[in-house]
Amino acid sequence: MPAEPVDTWDPDRYHRFREQRARPLRDLLGMLEPRPGGRLLDLGCGSGELTVEAATATDVAGAVGVDRSEAMLAAAAELDAPGVRFEQGDLAEPRVGSGWDVVLANASLQWVPDHP
Repeated sequence: MPAEPVDTWDPDRYHRFREQRARPLRDLLGMLEPRPGGRLLDLGCGSGELTVEAATATDVAGAVGVDRSEAMLAAAAELDAPGVRFEQGDLAEPRVGSGWDVVLANASLQWVPDHP
């Protein structure tokens, strides 16, 4: 069985490049129609701030941010965002199900090794 990857993500270092990650997401959000009452899934949510921003911009009733990093999820857990929750998951083996109105993967899929 392969060893679990070491969590090398550091929320403080991640936040140094916050604006570079936010710009393309904001461009994308500007093209989306609001989804009042809908559900949003953010694959690779990092520290969660952009998940909250996306949930607000799309007017969804609920959002789930998924990330593999325990450190990032700990930072996300500190956010006070009604209707938004965060959970651990690996984008290499997504278990996202169906019923989502908005699915985002902002600056995350390039970190998945050997993806098709």
